[in-house]
Amino acid sequence: MELYVRLSMGALVAAVIALLWAAPRLERAFGRGGGRWRDLAKNFATTLPPPAGAAPRQNVGVGAAFYRHGVTVGADETGLYLAPAPFLAWALRKNLLIPWSAIGKTAPAHLIWGKATSLIVGAPPLATLTLPDELFTRLVSPRLEKRPG
Repeated sequence: MELYVRLSMGALVAAVIALLWAAPRLERAFGRGGGRWRDLAKNFATTLPPPAGAAPRQNVGVGAAFYRHGVTVGADETGLYLAPAPFLAWALRKNLLIPWSAIGKTAPAHLIWGKATSLIVGAPPLATLTLPDELFTRLVSPRLEKRPG
């Protein structure tokens, strides 16, 4: 019994050390570099709730990062709303509201298994958002077509 308890404590200590080592690295991976969520949050953070008709648990690419079932996506006349799912909120922290005027070009893309559309955000480009085509067609495309210019 004593050997079992000693092994369990050793495993617990090893797990805590591994977590302490991995946590800052995970935060840096999620939070630094060009085209990442925090870069967008510096310019487009919001405390507003999601607009009516927002789609939870969507697959979204932000730069090179891919959030599978990890983002609520909504849109209204103000802009494109993005909010991290609760399991990502510890790393991403801020909800985003990107005004339509900040979205430049769109381009066809792929999001792992299907067709998607990439949106270039900012001038000069700050980030690339990639949304599945179904979501782009339903929420984003009609509003981009209505914007002036």
